[in-house]
Amino acid sequence: MALSAQDMRPVSLKESLEAAVKHERVVAAQSIAQAAQAEIRIADRAPAPTLSGSLASIDLEHGVGTGPLFTGKPLDKGLALDWTWERGEKRSYRTNVSKAQALALVAESQEVIKQQQLIVIDLFYEALSAQERLGILNELAKRAEQLATIAAQRFGLGDLSAQDLARLEIEAERARVDLIHSQWLLDRAKQQLRLAIGTDFVESMVESARG
Repeated sequence: MALSAQDMRPVSLKESLEAAVKHERVVAAQSIAQAAQAEIRIADRAPAPTLSGSLASIDLEHGVGTGPLFTGKPLDKGLALDWTWERGEKRSYRTNVSKAQALALVAESQEVIKQQQLIVIDLFYEALSAQERLGILNELAKRAEQLATIAAQRFGLGDLSAQDLARLEIEAERARVDLIHSQWLLDRAKQQLRLAIGTDFVESMVESARG
């Protein structure tokens, strides 16, 4: 029996391209580019001061004794605040390097978007072609089945030879096999389009770009 196309909401090429921008591959590239912007702000800061403390001259015989750490123990204590002074425009150079890297990553993220949309366009028209082919083969399978049915009736009336009946039945069976294979190709094309878009809203028929 001939297969029929499922009645699903069409998805336009415009919708597909808009959804492709949200693909995980694109989102990852954009996240890396955004992180590079944060690196610029980090690079444009002076090194933070370092606070350190020290203890010395501990009495090995009597230990540290009792009492408050800072006022009641026989220890030599010290605090130091170290501040790194950058010379030779190191901060400016570091910032410029971060800016250049950020620009490169932004350009790369834009290229990823372009590539993903080109992939979607190819897969969209592949799915569209598979859908149109399925429609044609569906009609051919129906006609072949009708001819085989009529041929069987004529054979029963003695109006058709067994050879002609067998030929028409073989053609009908071939049309059914082609239709099943065409349905499989369409399902595969739709699945590939789903993966390229990165969403699960594409269910069946692909709307013509002219629509």
